[in-house]
Amino acid sequence: MTLALVVVACLVSVHFDLSLKSSSAEGFCPADAKLVVAASDFAAFWEKAVHCDVGRQATARPPIQFRRLEVAIRNAAGIRPTPVRWRLWLGNRLLAATGETGSGLCVRPGLLLRAVHLLRRFLGVEAAEEGMYRFGDFLYAWRDGFLIISESRAYVLASLAARRPALGYAPNADEVHVYVSGPPETEIHLCAADGLPVHGWSAVEVSRRRTGLTLPNAWPKQPLIELSASAWRDLSAVLAACDGFCTLLPGYERSRHFAFLLAQRWGLDALPAGWDEPSDECSLALFPLATSESLPVPEIALILRGVAPPRGAHPLAPLEAVTEAFPYEWDGFPGSVTPILGERLALCLGSHDNDWFVTSNEPLMAQLAGRLAAGEAVEADIMVRVDWRQVGQLAARLLCRAGELELFAGKDLEDVEFEFVPLAELTATLGMMEIHGRTDKGGVAFEGRLARIESEVGQ
Repeated sequence: MTLALVVVACLVSVHFDLSLKSSSAEGFCPADAKLVVAASDFAAFWEKAVHCDVGRQATARPPIQFRRLEVAIRNAAGIRPTPVRWRLWLGNRLLAATGETGSGLCVRPGLLLRAVHLLRRFLGVEAAEEGMYRFGDFLYAWRDGFLIISESRAYVLASLAARRPALGYAPNADEVHVYVSGPPETEIHLCAADGLPVHGWSAVEVSRRRTGLTLPNAWPKQPLIELSASAWRDLSAVLAACDGFCTLLPGYERSRHFAFLLAQRWGLDALPAGWDEPSDECSLALFPLATSESLPVPEIALILRGVAPPRGAHPLAPLEAVTEAFPYEWDGFPGSVTPILGERLALCLGSHDNDWFVTSNEPLMAQLAGRLAAGEAVEADIMVRVDWRQVGQLAARLLCRAGELELFAGKDLEDVEFEFVPLAELTATLGMMEIHGRTDKGGVAFEGRLARIESEVGQ
């Protein structure tokens, strides 16, 4: 009889726990949140992400930053973070956000955490103020069965006062959903599967194409990063969107201000409207840079492809007015070179077949002019590709060089190799990111993979 009562009590408790954790609502966050991350079953996403190919790479030799994050969470919450413990204490749903009022998260706990909260109140360990309670460095409050947690008082109060966000994502245990308020307004849906498949939509206007993009697979050597579309205005729209996203990163504003001053210095804002109209397609690429110098200079190339061989002056010829240019030829293909920082940085203009070329130094132009491949066309209006292997290797070299020059306060080369280089080495194992976009509903609908690792290439 006693055993039967225990079993019944356990079943009732489990059922009650599940009912407390269940909700069709996403949760609460401040109305002015700039970035929102949501999941219908975060523990399931976490568990599947750890076991996908990217997760296995990350957990096989985790960088010190991962271990520090785990320790920080353990010190703050009192438990080691795992998917099982997350579901047991915090439930399934997650809604995290950041904005002017700070950062925080919203969850829907079950019976266990609610019982602990009631016990703490009963014992008088904490006192309520403005509907909030304190646990260590964190403030928390309850609203409609959801628990709002943040170090910021303003964040918790704003979440208590805000309307429930209408995110409208499909409940899928494999996915995490990211929303950026903009500009541009963007939503990203990330799946916990091999290669980290991603799809979404962004309010970025790009030109609709009738034919595929031929330049992405035409580069004679693989760039670190390449961005291809119909016209420069399309690339500019995407770069402006990325600039908006990066403002969420600390310290980015100063870097952007420096780039703006540099552009003004060399007259890069002096191009007339419609300068790229003769082109039907364009591709911008960043290549590896030499790290032996104290100031590494990036190698950049831009190709404008028309439907017919180019005629007249190069579309970027007005930039040559900034300083003296001199004529140059690459294997018989005419062009010009405008020195900026000697051989390391120069404005190189050239043409071949249906293409206009622009590079940041003469050796790079020599590698490209007349050497483009007839690659397979990509059926997309815009395409982004990142070679994580090259990015990681370059980052490791730059970090080591910075360590040699003692550019990190209080850290020598050995410290840099221990603390930062493993993260770059992990990045180098992630293969290739490739995202294709199509114009849709006044913006771009995109899909692809964030990390197609080498074992998948060729499949």
